[in-house]
Amino acid sequence: MFALDIIDHSAQAIALSNPAMSKQGIAPMVRDIAQRISATSTTNLNQLQTLLQEWGFAPPPVGQPPTAAAPSIPVAPGEHPLAVDADVRRAANATGPDAGGQYLDLMIRQHHFTISAARDQLQTGSNPRARAIARSLIERQQSEIVAMEALQR
Repeated sequence: MFALDIIDHSAQAIALSNPAMSKQGIAPMVRDIAQRISATSTTNLNQLQTLLQEWGFAPPPVGQPPTAAAPSIPVAPGEHPLAVDADVRRAANATGPDAGGQYLDLMIRQHHFTISAARDQLQTGSNPRARAIARSLIERQQSEIVAMEALQR
């Protein structure tokens, strides 16, 4: 379900971005994008939790980031896995300039999966609000990918 996928991706983006904003050795421009990603992911999470409640579903609890995806499992069409534990640990344990690079690599991949989920919603979903959120996600995250890729150069 689109809302649950994006809630999980948003929670993971927040969990990865918040430490990147204060980690020593990360370039100011990387910190800025981490702050922007955390803020927009919080908005996404809140919008989709509200939507789930309106549909009569209990939103998942917020707090701990969702469990990372299992490594080495093929991704089937329509699946949008979270980052794997090893990648999350690598980003969390990175220091100095490498910390920014690890963060950017992980967030670019995570954004691609979020965009894939949003595109699936546009193709198969019928709820106008969910479709509007999906369109907004695609636009915003494509822009963030361009910015992150520029920082990698």
